[in-house]
Amino acid sequence: MELSRFERLVLWNQYEMLRLSGKGDCDYYAKCQIILSSGFEGEYEYVANIVHRDVLSISECSFVSDVLNMFDALSRIGELGGEKLDTVMSKFSGFDGNSETELMSYANFLIEKQQKWTYLGIKNFNSHMPMRRSYDRMLSVFKSIPLAEQFSLTFEQGNSILEARAAYLT
Repeated sequence: MELSRFERLVLWNQYEMLRLSGKGDCDYYAKCQIILSSGFEGEYEYVANIVHRDVLSISECSFVSDVLNMFDALSRIGELGGEKLDTVMSKFSGFDGNSETELMSYANFLIEKQQKWTYLGIKNFNSHMPMRRSYDRMLSVFKSIPLAEQFSLTFEQGNSILEARAAYLT
């Protein structure tokens, strides 16, 4: 990472305000100031360790939202007295904390911080196994259903989506 002299000055000033507030880790703030004022480029990662290196692309963010919308639609099947889906298979399982960490973090952010889809009752975001391919297969079936029908799925449509999930798990 490279920082201009001006960027280092602005960041140094931010750490000065944090240090003078007396809140948080004042020693950490002071070390960051030394790194910035001295231009120790090899230590910039220490200063920026709270910011992820990678970004989650718009398409990846959309993917997570699409998955949550799909599980929202699945949760509505049988609300009006019709047949209900298998409750285990029709629940969001999360994303793998080891290989799909960014997706898992974004889903957690959307639900816990943005307060979206809270009514789904999702508490565990770590599936402990890769789910991306499974969700991709499910979404391809879900998206093949006309948009006007996606949030009033029939039991048969829901089962088709779940069969795509089950096909991946076997």
